[in-house]
Amino acid sequence: MYGSLDKDVNITDSKVVNFYMDEDCENAVKNAGIDIKLEDLDLLDTFDTDNVKNIFKKKLWLIPNESEPTDSVYGISWRTNSDSIFWNEYYAYIRIDENKNMRNFIVSTSVAKDKPEK
Repeated sequence: MYGSLDKDVNITDSKVVNFYMDEDCENAVKNAGIDIKLEDLDLLDTFDTDNVKNIFKKKLWLIPNESEPTDSVYGISWRTNSDSIFWNEYYAYIRIDENKNMRNFIVSTSVAKDKPEK
């Protein structure tokens, strides 16, 4: 959660800046029949690197090293060139297991600097 750097902010006025989903969350949403997608990527399906590349193109900056199963993570970023937009950068990390299924999923954002009120 993010409110402000220099003043107290009610939680209802705060913004979510990080979201994390692990295997327990994944099992719960599967059991509830909920689909979870990031753009056109089904996070509950088996991952195929060519499909991930096709969906995210230049946003994809990290691809799992198939020869190193302990380093199985996709890194995706969305960036702007502005420091004045509140949500100026988003990052997603999708860690996969040896069967190419999601182990955990994180989305976070960089918050633009607080500007003094005029």
